[in-house]
Order: sequence, then C-alpha cells, then structure tokens
Amino acid sequence: MTRRKTPPAPQDEALLGPDLTPSGERRRVGRVERRVAEAVRELRKQDALRPVDAPLVGAELALAESIDYAARTKRPGWEYAVQGSARELLKVHQALAGKNGPDQDDDLAGLLADLSNPT
Repeated sequence: MTRRKTPPAPQDEALLGPDLTPSGERRRVGRVERRVAEAVRELRKQDALRPVDAPLVGAELALAESIDYAARTKRPGWEYAVQGSARELLKVHQALAGKNGPDQDDDLAGLLADLSNPT
C-alpha cells in the first residue's frame, strides 16, 4: 500500500512577505516578468511614469507573472492564457509608455507580439 504525503501546514498570513510568497522562500521570476521589470525601470529612469501610473505598473507585472506561470506549468489551455494575457500586457505597456508608434521598446514589443499570436 502506498502512503500519501501529508500536505504541508497552511501558512499564516503573517509569515508571507510583501509579494505574498512565504518568507525564506524565493518566488521564481520568469523571462517575461524580468523583461517587463527592466522596461518599467527604464521608464522610471526617464521620468516617464507618474504616480497615477502605479496601478498600471502593478497590472503589467501581474500579467507578466501570469504569462510565465502559464508557460511554466503548461496546464490544459495554457496557450490561451498566454495569448490573452500577452495581448492585454501589450495594451498596458503601450499605455504606460504613452506611445503606440515604432519608438516603443522593440525587444519587449516583439516578445509580446510573438506571445499573443497563436502557434
């Protein structure tokens, strides 16, 4: 007879860090989230972000994290999650950058356009 693993004890919310990961444990950062974070840092260096843009930055990072998670776990329907999230991420990034023309960050725009196209 096989023994089941006992599930870990639920974590108390006080033990979670500011990004809601258990303290002492690192959350895996994927390639899309890393590139989005770099683009946000660049926008901050250029003073292109206003205080009212903070919710858009949060949405952009959350969408990037969801893309990486879906691509990493590959659960049924993950392709649709990546495509939909990438499409919305591109819109949010364009709103943050304040431009829709060819001047926008080519690497990030190319990555997002590639992710939003069906394979």
